[in-house]
Amino acid sequence: MAMFKQSAKDQNVKLASLVLAGILAAGSGAGGAAQPTDIGYAPSNVRIISPAKKQIDCSDELADIKQGLKLSTTAMSMAFNVSRQTIYNWLAGETPRAEQREKIAKLAAAARHIHHAGASDRLQLRQPLVDGSSFWELVSQGKDPRELANTIVKNADRRRVQRELGSARLREKRAAGLAVEILVDDDIG
Repeated sequence: MAMFKQSAKDQNVKLASLVLAGILAAGSGAGGAAQPTDIGYAPSNVRIISPAKKQIDCSDELADIKQGLKLSTTAMSMAFNVSRQTIYNWLAGETPRAEQREKIAKLAAAARHIHHAGASDRLQLRQPLVDGSSFWELVSQGKDPRELANTIVKNADRRRVQRELGSARLREKRAAGLAVEILVDDDIG
């Protein structure tokens, strides 16, 4: 029996392998009915072996999420709607399902953006962002965490500017108050 490995990257190679297998089988007198495959038909005496699924390691992205969003393992499990053991398995290198990998990638991008902007305060993630809902509530509703991260960073920047303005005003008032006190002391003495 002839064995051909199926290449996931090149459909032409798969098709050429099947054609060659058919020619060889027909030429050798083996005959037999054609068997359906995922890319067409193959002679019955040809067995196609699928390549092993590639493991996708998401542990770095999960670490970015944990650090950037300051999450515990329990909070991460709630964010992904999985058990804590599943989070530990992912951190150990187990491959998450495709829809979970997409969510991990989006949350990791959001976490990196929030962290690099210096806005990774847990309180900011719990404050209302849109219609009274927090970051986590909106993510659980299917909102894109990267867009929400932009909102968090903008809000943090606005708060930072307001704090700086407030501090500057306070310094001016204190400086004016000291000048008044000095003048009053000089006039008396």
